[in-house]
Amino acid sequence: MSTARQIGSTDEREQLVAAIHAAADAAIAEELARLRAEGIVPSCRAGCGTCCSQHIVTNRLEMHALGRHIRRCLTPERVEALRLRVREWNRREEAGRDGAEAGIRLCPLLENDRCSIYSARPLICRAHFASTDPAWCRAAVEGEARAGAARLLDSVLQAAAPFKRSLAAHVERELEAAGLPREESITLLAQGLAEEMGWDRLR
Repeated sequence: MSTARQIGSTDEREQLVAAIHAAADAAIAEELARLRAEGIVPSCRAGCGTCCSQHIVTNRLEMHALGRHIRRCLTPERVEALRLRVREWNRREEAGRDGAEAGIRLCPLLENDRCSIYSARPLICRAHFASTDPAWCRAAVEGEARAGAARLLDSVLQAAAPFKRSLAAHVERELEAAGLPREESITLLAQGLAEEMGWDRLR
């Protein structure tokens, strides 16, 4: 039986991301509890995945932590399957810039409609909740007309905002120390993952 590859314990950058994520999770849980007390309940469920078909923006610190998590926790076969999905996502992204190959592109980290790295998912994913019918989210992504419109829980995003700023501040300090431009502070998930894992984006 194949087993996940081990890369040892977490490093300081991964620990920093984990600490910020844990604090964000606590703030998000508190806000969700407040909303539930008002009768507002998220409709998001495992296996929905519509929000995973949008552009997911993350940063170099989260990508570092994600790469280490993948190397530590996924089997070589799952890593290779992920590499192929990342390649396909990036290929379609490049084609889309030329006006070709529109349509839904699911996050390459999905396996059987489930997030394969859920415990290490980026902050933007942790704070994304809707309170309306999941079908309305799908319709919004696909550009279809529906009787209702998808509604995000904006107060949850606001609860996570200070932690997003904290991550951004750490990233900016890293870039400044390395003499790199601020433009490198954020990346689309699939593109950043290819770089972090040392994969050619399109091959």
